[in-house]
Amino acid sequence: MRRRGGNAGYTAIEMLIASFLGLIIVFALGRLILTNQRSWEWGRDKAVLQQNSTEALEWMARSIRAAGSLSTSSATSFSTHDSSGVLIHTYQLTGGGDPRIQEDGVNLVDRRCTQFNVVPDSDTTSLSLTLELEDNAGNLVLEMTRARLRNRIFEF
Repeated sequence: MRRRGGNAGYTAIEMLIASFLGLIIVFALGRLILTNQRSWEWGRDKAVLQQNSTEALEWMARSIRAAGSLSTSSATSFSTHDSSGVLIHTYQLTGGGDPRIQEDGVNLVDRRCTQFNVVPDSDTTSLSLTLELEDNAGNLVLEMTRARLRNRIFEF
């Protein structure tokens, strides 16, 4: 395009269009960064929840393996005893609107427990444990494990 009078430079319309296109690019990059950040946070929260669930099940399994005997009072609780029958630990799912998995009345993990099932296997003196935890963002993690007494007895 030729300009009269030899004036070099951009017109106001050209600057307006360039500014508008620049704003669109900056906005798109900002959205991309925010989306990636949210995705990373979701993945991190899910990993922490998975770690909490694994630690709780490993803790309970270790307690079962070290016990002399076991007893179950419901499908959501069990107790470990030493070889002379003295109570060592009781694990249970609390009731109410914010259920937690507890060891001796103390929260084992600081996460909402949506499912905790204890299934005894009388033939092999073991327990199958199922644990599902939920965080504040609504992420869920479900894990299962089986723990066996080491050559001990099982009580119903």
